[in-house]
Amino acid sequence: MKQPFEAAVALHEGRLAEFTKKSNRTGTFKLVLFALFAVSVFFMLTRWDQLGHKLAVGVLLAVQVPAWLYHGRLHQQMAHATGLIAINRRHLARMAGSWTEFNATGEGLAGPEHPYGGDLDVVGCESLFQYLSTAHTWHGRRALAGDLLHAAYSAPQLTQRQDACGELASDLDYTTELEHTYSQIGCNEAESQLVSELVATTPFLRSRAAKVLLRYLPFLVLAFLGLVLLLGWKPLVLTALCLLLAQTLVWLGGLLRTNRYLKGLGGLPRKLGAYADVIAMIEARPFTSERLQQLKATLATDGVSAARAIRELARISDMVSARNNPLVWVLLNVLLLWDIRCALRSSDWKSRYGPHAGEWFRALGEMESLASLSNLSNVCDHTCYPCFVEQYGVLAEEIGHPLIQNCRRVTNPLGLRDSIQIISGSNMSGKTTYLRTVGINVVLA
Repeated sequence: MKQPFEAAVALHEGRLAEFTKKSNRTGTFKLVLFALFAVSVFFMLTRWDQLGHKLAVGVLLAVQVPAWLYHGRLHQQMAHATGLIAINRRHLARMAGSWTEFNATGEGLAGPEHPYGGDLDVVGCESLFQYLSTAHTWHGRRALAGDLLHAAYSAPQLTQRQDACGELASDLDYTTELEHTYSQIGCNEAESQLVSELVATTPFLRSRAAKVLLRYLPFLVLAFLGLVLLLGWKPLVLTALCLLLAQTLVWLGGLLRTNRYLKGLGGLPRKLGAYADVIAMIEARPFTSERLQQLKATLATDGVSAARAIRELARISDMVSARNNPLVWVLLNVLLLWDIRCALRSSDWKSRYGPHAGEWFRALGEMESLASLSNLSNVCDHTCYPCFVEQYGVLAEEIGHPLIQNCRRVTNPLGLRDSIQIISGSNMSGKTTYLRTVGINVVLA
């Protein structure tokens, strides 16, 4: 069982070492290039008549740009290899029994009134959630907690989910890459509010004339300013200043409105870009199980590509993040009505994609939950999928507690069919563990 994970760790550690060597060599090369560039600039400035110095500066500058880009790609490859190593080591930790150190415990996802969440150690410290979860996003962790705490699936749906878990479990390379891409998003409670805002299709402005005016007013202002600055048309100075003042007043007058409308979008371009990468991975995968095919289809509802839509939203979020630099923010708004342009683009995005956004994020969360559940068969020995029958009861052979380490797990039979069983024994003989074993396996089933 350990061999695939140990092999993956060794493979990616080798890749990381190779990328690190290349990065170090490239860093040294960049340093030498910069030193030569500085010397060439010095000679060019002190001996301006020397054509060779000017050419040297141009050549060295041209070489530095691809060197910096190549070095950046190496750092990305190093981060990718480091992430894959960490994922595979966490799988080994699950098998070694050191998974209780994982940060994602699911604490607080089941209230004290939940009928079994605490008694069966489904969520919280040293829980099934902590053991299983490979979910890195708010939606994924909520979906996994929902599956463990509030599952209400029919037998056909359960069979579909088993097939989905089996397909994901059979391709460790894909699920590892998928988890790494999800990990670039991270878990943030604010994402629940973001989805609420995205699905709210209330337009920023209802008046079509106002939209047209606010979209094209900045171009009119820039045209007048250009005529004044480039051609020196002094009669237009007053007109240009009046237009600039009017535009500034429009921005300031709508500041509270735009702040409310753009709340939650600023600072999210990296996360939204990572979401688009996850969607692209799912869209490119030819799934065979019915449930995974359904989730994939959800991400392309009515011919609308979720990946393309999320990338477009990331660009809008990138524009909104200009607010993080006060000086740039003021200048952009005075000249271009930047906040209003962002709000109008966001409003257009919501009108086109808002009705689908909620389903997209729910599908992405369910994919993370299924991927988490699929790991059980790879880290827990003798895992099987249950069969569902019409009769009331639970029958099992060699049933064991999944949270007990493989080498220490004791298994027992179970047969409950319109009957009760009395469990007796001395203190510390395993009665409670047996009861929890039955309960937690029913939850998993």
